[in-house]
Amino acid sequence: MVAELAARHDMQYRVFGNNENDPDFPRNALDRAQMNYKWIAEWRALAAPRPDVVHVMYGEEYYRFSHRLFPRVPIVATFHHPAAVLEREVAHGDHGGRVAALTHRLNRGRFRALAAAIVTHPDQRDVLRAVMPEERIHVIPLGVDLPGLPTGQGGRAGVLTLGNWFRDWDVYVAVVQAMPEVDFHLVNRQLPEEVAQQLAAFPHVQYHRNVSDAALLARIQSCSVAFLPLLQLAGSNALLECLAGGLPVVMSDVNAGEWERVSPDFVERFQAKSPSKAAAALRRKLNTTTLAQRGGCVEIAKTYSWPEVARRTYELFERLI
Repeated sequence: MVAELAARHDMQYRVFGNNENDPDFPRNALDRAQMNYKWIAEWRALAAPRPDVVHVMYGEEYYRFSHRLFPRVPIVATFHHPAAVLEREVAHGDHGGRVAALTHRLNRGRFRALAAAIVTHPDQRDVLRAVMPEERIHVIPLGVDLPGLPTGQGGRAGVLTLGNWFRDWDVYVAVVQAMPEVDFHLVNRQLPEEVAQQLAAFPHVQYHRNVSDAALLARIQSCSVAFLPLLQLAGSNALLECLAGGLPVVMSDVNAGEWERVSPDFVERFQAKSPSKAAAALRRKLNTTTLAQRGGCVEIAKTYSWPEVARRTYELFERLI
């Protein structure tokens, strides 16, 4: 969507990298030589006309040599991981493995070379202040599509959990065990084997792996509450997708940022690592949520719509050229 805005205004905006959602993409090769694929993509970009801006969309993984390959072009990098992970990346650069750590040592000053850094959570800004000027750091949240209100299907109450990164599986399993009267739906791409074995003992848990976008939307709109037991938080696609589908969210109170200011009618936070607090919050939400509150969730999500996020990102690019 940012690229579409750039094209309308005759800005040279190029996207380079790997489309990991492409079914023809060599997944095994990516897993074994991820950094090499990313570097090759950058070198290939040099053969194209010089862009006005280079946007490295996953700074923790991609951003190593861009400032050397495009020395006269403004470089923007977006950082997605929670502050604790980003802090380690800034210090050691080993998020992508040993080769990444080596290139980090060769390019420790690369953060100061950025024309701008985009972060999805204020806590990340605090980390980057140590390695680059604060005025170049911009908080722009993740975006979300807006499918509308849920279908309101009847039946047993359904609790939906999306994703696998930084999920507190100990809390999840304990809550599932404490609430046999509720159907739990878990949707993600992978699940730790130990957790999968534990959940197999509970008939009221359904695990859905690698579902289509349409199936995910149907699952969101047919459930009653979203449950996100978290270890850390930065930007959260899962949180935004649930709100956009009209689902109130019950989530751990880890570095919540802007979600601290949202009414518990829509986003209720419980004490992290506490299964009893989580279960109590879920029961309360299941018993009290109204259709009006679901509509309120959608209204909150509208401030994170992709067109709005793209507009803010494009305006940043305009200021840099």
